[in-house]
Amino acid sequence: MTFTEIAEKRYSVRNFSDKPVEKEKLQKILEIGRLAPTGVNWQCQRLLILEGEAMEKFRRCTFFVFGAQSGILVCYDKNAAWTSDWGTNMGSIDASMVLASMMYSAEEQGLGTIIIGGYHEPRLRELFKIPDYIIPVAALLFGYPGPSAAPHPRYHQRKPLEETVFYNDFSSAVPTEDRTELHRVKFPD
Repeated sequence: MTFTEIAEKRYSVRNFSDKPVEKEKLQKILEIGRLAPTGVNWQCQRLLILEGEAMEKFRRCTFFVFGAQSGILVCYDKNAAWTSDWGTNMGSIDASMVLASMMYSAEEQGLGTIIIGGYHEPRLRELFKIPDYIIPVAALLFGYPGPSAAPHPRYHQRKPLEETVFYNDFSSAVPTEDRTELHRVKFPD
């Protein structure tokens, strides 16, 4: 499969089977993540494998697991990330590049994925003993899609490039309605 075919085929799986992911496939995912670009190649990503008991703990931090048996909590070490002279810390960008690389690696190997950014961070930090200098970015859950797995009905509705791409400046940009509260998830304490 070409990269374009992988990108076109991939969707967020919301129904995983209970078939375990082979260790070789996990190793390949991690290796591809290791090859991802990072700011100044400082490789500040810190990955926590979620399987078995760890996956059960993760279920206590989010509503969004969809039966996945495996996952990777993608974090970065804020002290190990390159920071620009104007204060931009590359950690979340680096972690996101690692996450995307691993997501496409999983797809290439016949696994489904979903990225989870909605979790109760204080509970996550407590259960997984995450120190203050490690910053969780998102969890990549992966596994074999279940029998009813299918793309979300809106999956193929993509905005035209004219709405998202601008050349040379943003003078033609039209403000979008503020959606910050639209899908905010409230976790009980």
